[in-house]
Amino acid sequence: MKNMNKLLAIILIIFLSSCSLMKNQKLTVEEIWQKYIDTIGEKEVIENIRTYSTTIVSESESHIYKNRIHIKFPDKVSFEVKRDNFTELIAILNGTRGIIISQTDTTDMSSEEIIEFKEIALIFPEIYINRLNYKMELQNDTIIDGRKLYNIKLKNNTKILNYFINKKDFTFFCTISIGEKFEVVETRIVDGVLLIESAKTTTGTNTSISKYTELKLNEEINDSIFELK
Repeated sequence: MKNMNKLLAIILIIFLSSCSLMKNQKLTVEEIWQKYIDTIGEKEVIENIRTYSTTIVSESESHIYKNRIHIKFPDKVSFEVKRDNFTELIAILNGTRGIIISQTDTTDMSSEEIIEFKEIALIFPEIYINRLNYKMELQNDTIIDGRKLYNIKLKNNTKILNYFINKKDFTFFCTISIGEKFEVVETRIVDGVLLIESAKTTTGTNTSISKYTELKLNEEINDSIFELK
């Protein structure tokens, strides 16, 4: 009986020690990133998404923006911006060229703008992080609204982003670029994929709330909307 008790004690010590090691185990930045990606959806499902469309209504203190976006993987984007029900601009990327149609004229996208829109065209650029030539660095943990979050800095030749990822369930929390903070408030599952349903953008002292409606994945999109006029 004594030997049995000793054996149980040893097993308990080993078990508790292993739990402690697991609890204190430090994840690499790649492991954290992969766990975050896994919360979006299954890899094969995400990689098979070919179109995404939504209407985004953003309200700030001074204006209401109603944006309509259509994306066709891997290099087509149509983005219409209406401010207070008046069309402010239309941006279209079609392959290696893009145009921006404003109230006064039509101009070609700059090389930097094409890079930005090509990233949007991937629909879920997070899973193509290597293709986008980002370097990932794990920063110190950050506390936001009482939550302890992983802080991952993404850096390429054109911009720096910080992704704050909930340590508990690895869901996406917010990104911050210079002078701007984008925070996901609500999400919902569409066809097995976690999509943003509402978000908050803060630029300086200005805050806007965005609602994403008419969320559709893999819907047929007519190529005519990507024609460069």
